[in-house]
Amino acid sequence: MTSLFLSEIIHARMKDSPDDLAYTFSTSSDITEAVTYGELFSECRRIALILQELTQDEDIILIAVSPSLNYIKLIYACILANRIFLPTFPIKSRHDMARIESLLQKIPVRLVIHDSRIEEAILGDHFHHTPIKLIKDILNTHPKDVALLPINYHPERPIFLQASSGTTHFPKVV
Repeated sequence: MTSLFLSEIIHARMKDSPDDLAYTFSTSSDITEAVTYGELFSECRRIALILQELTQDEDIILIAVSPSLNYIKLIYACILANRIFLPTFPIKSRHDMARIESLLQKIPVRLVIHDSRIEEAILGDHFHHTPIKLIKDILNTHPKDVALLPINYHPERPIFLQASSGTTHFPKVV
């Protein structure tokens, strides 16, 4: 049996069964969102193009987004764009900002994508060396170039980094 990369599996599912349900996400307020494989791949491809415009190959993108279908789309888009994602908690307080700021001091993050309601000016003061984008701005942007750059599969290359909770104020990254 041949091993496939995650991006190849997503693409194969989109080609073989684009109308099949890929994910269903239920929020705490009983709102359910669903996406088919075709919709998922199309949206992830569009977001991947935007990420390719904003960052370079194998750059690290910190994702500070609440659990949602958009979170899943960002993860797949990073994989399609050949970017390394660092998932973290959503930014809800100054304490969260301090924890992420500590991560940014240790990791060469090139972009922070978040869904925080905290004012951009306050976030900019904390993350002044790293570009910050609201997820809604990423989702509402249309890529300049509609041709997805080629993806070079490197099995030895990580697709994501995982950080500890940072409760010691010295987060560890694996």
